[in-house]
Amino acid sequence: YYLLYALIFAGFTATAGTGMLSGKDARLESEPTPQFRLWQRFLIGAHNQNLAAWLAHLNSADREVFAGSQVNTLISTENELDNFIDEVTGNGAFPGLAVAIYRDGVPVFEKENGLELSARRQLASVTKTFTSVAVLQLAQHGRLNLDDDIGKYFPDLQIAREPMGGKTVTIRNLLQHNSGIPYHSSRGETFPSPVGNGWYSSLNQIAPAGETFMYSNFNYYVLAAVIEKVSGKSYAEYIQSYIFDPAGMTDSEISPQANGASGISSSVNDLARFFIALTGDSPHAPVNRLLNDRYFAELYAVPAQIKAVEPEMEYYGSGIRVQYHNGKPAQLFHTGIWYGVFAEIRIFLDEKAALVQVGNPPRFQSATVNGYRWRSSHLARTYVKLLDTMFSVRAEMVSAAR
Repeated sequence: YYLLYALIFAGFTATAGTGMLSGKDARLESEPTPQFRLWQRFLIGAHNQNLAAWLAHLNSADREVFAGSQVNTLISTENELDNFIDEVTGNGAFPGLAVAIYRDGVPVFEKENGLELSARRQLASVTKTFTSVAVLQLAQHGRLNLDDDIGKYFPDLQIAREPMGGKTVTIRNLLQHNSGIPYHSSRGETFPSPVGNGWYSSLNQIAPAGETFMYSNFNYYVLAAVIEKVSGKSYAEYIQSYIFDPAGMTDSEISPQANGASGISSSVNDLARFFIALTGDSPHAPVNRLLNDRYFAELYAVPAQIKAVEPEMEYYGSGIRVQYHNGKPAQLFHTGIWYGVFAEIRIFLDEKAALVQVGNPPRFQSATVNGYRWRSSHLARTYVKLLDTMFSVRAEMVSAAR
């Protein structure tokens, strides 16, 4: 990573310094800022060293380009996260954890305790985010509409034939878990895979579509079947061909029995590649975007059951949870957790950063595990916000080059 980005950055800076850009990019014709030059030096000289550890060895003159105690605060925050990971792996809550924080497509913090960053682990419900991206891709290419009645694809399903309250169940309802389908029920049905790859299940509604949020795997079973119906490929084939391959996810696999709600295994390294391909947040290297801006925004579209948008709120969007801050989406995240399974991807939109991690907690419902989930995300948010402030001039330069 570091060598690749260093080479690209060197060419980028040479271009910027020779005035080859014009119009709105004219800011890049000036001499790169001290912060930008330090960022380049990190990319060239870090060699898999975390950013804060690298900053700790800067001389006093280099440190002076940053305001006040920013460097010390960043180092302290990284040390706190590093020590916390040691604590929860040392006490047995997580026999293994692999954690990374990425900024603009670059790893700025990496930690391996009992699991390597390349270790392939089950993602459990993080699979739902991949399913959502697949559906949004099909919508982006005009193969389906998010507001299509599910009866267009599976007219014999009970939720299509007799939707509760006469309110049509749409693909969007399934994505946002407001279809009225519950998590558990004795009333439901099975139906064959459109490509002959086994069977899928659906449950009868207990509420009209669009009125109530109810997290249910069955929404995503039906969506996996929609992907197969529209694409003509099995769910596993589609994910491999249109998500794994374009994103360069070579450490990932999908079970032939994957059902849209679970079944994908991946590594921290590959989840980072997924984040980069999803957001395009890697201005230093070409990226195969999985979604364009319009359909990326569908991930965090406010669902119908929310009647008033609050400045601070949290909800489930399309295959991913959304945290609002100051009246706009600030974080997108999904967690997958079960016995021996923990996976999380958390995207910080404004900072163009992400926390990605996998682990193997034997007791996933323990207070220690839940405490780690909250505190690790809090520390990561503090870390990336500080980093964004320190290199804000660099961020402006990069955005101007886009």
